[in-house]
Amino acid sequence: RVTNEPIGRALVYSQDNQFSALTDSSGHFEFKLPIRDSEQGNEGATIPARRSTMSRLAALLPLAYLMARKPGFLPSESPTLVNRGQKEVTIYLLPEARIVGRVTAADSGLPGRFQVGIFRREVQNGRAHWANAGNFSTWSNGEFRFAELRPGSYKLFTHEMMDQDPLASDPREQLFGYPPAYFPPANDFAAASVIKLSAGVTLYADLTAAR
Repeated sequence: RVTNEPIGRALVYSQDNQFSALTDSSGHFEFKLPIRDSEQGNEGATIPARRSTMSRLAALLPLAYLMARKPGFLPSESPTLVNRGQKEVTIYLLPEARIVGRVTAADSGLPGRFQVGIFRREVQNGRAHWANAGNFSTWSNGEFRFAELRPGSYKLFTHEMMDQDPLASDPREQLFGYPPAYFPPANDFAAASVIKLSAGVTLYADLTAAR
């Protein structure tokens, strides 16, 4: 949808899962469909179905709905309608946006197991608000990854976490923890800068949590 480039090895399928095919390197696909008795030749031979026979699919079904998907792209938001007599159809896929990064503890410089959250700005009934768009538990090396993001405005931060080191903590002493850390750095959610993502963009964001 962004560049109009063809997408190879994308799966195209009908909404009822009766038909499916992979696109070639030029983004083309075709369905070989059964032909009705009225479309047989004089000697009863079946006419071969070709790529231009998308109209045959529309003739077999009152309405045909096609969808497509491929890793790295957002799935179709709604099916593509194939009308009667339509010989070709184009299905658009939108490249996904991603946010990847790493969380480290400021006191040690080592990665920690943090919960990273992401919020997306949405508008409902004419009013804008921030909606939770997902959470991610960092891997052992502190890295995280948010994929299949749609273009829009986001805020990224770590969730508050208590210090759970049994060797360094004493239940009789004051408790310590890690307040939320924002990207870019900010004191709270309201002051956090807005991250604007475009289709197909990968943003690299490193977060540092202070004990």
